[in-house]
Amino acid sequence: LFGNTWMQIVGLKEEDVSKGDSTRGMIIAFINTLIGMVVLASIIFMTGTTTFFRGLHIGGLVGIGFVATTMLTNTVFEKKSLKGWLIDAGYHTVYFLINGGILAVWK
Repeated sequence: LFGNTWMQIVGLKEEDVSKGDSTRGMIIAFINTLIGMVVLASIIFMTGTTTFFRGLHIGGLVGIGFVATTMLTNTVFEKKSLKGWLIDAGYHTVYFLINGGILAVWK
C-alpha cells in the first residue's frame, strides 16, 4: 500500500529490496513481533479484557503510547521524514490494534 513511498523516503530502489537474502531480517522481525504480542497478551490478560473492542483499545494504547511515541523520538533526533514515521508507526499501531482485538477474544 505504501511500499513505493516508503522506499523513496528511505532511499531504496526496487532492485535493492529484491536482491540479497532477507532471511535474517525476517527472523528478527518474527521474534520481535512474537515478543510484542506476548507482552500485549499479558496486558490484556492482566486487565481482564475479554471483548474485541476493549482489546482494540488496549492494542491502540500500546501502539500509540509506546511504539509510535518512541519511534517519533528517534525520527526527530535522526532528522528523518515525518511521512516515513507515519508509515512505520502506523503499520505497527495497526497490527497492535488488530492483534489486541484478536487476543482479547481468543479462548
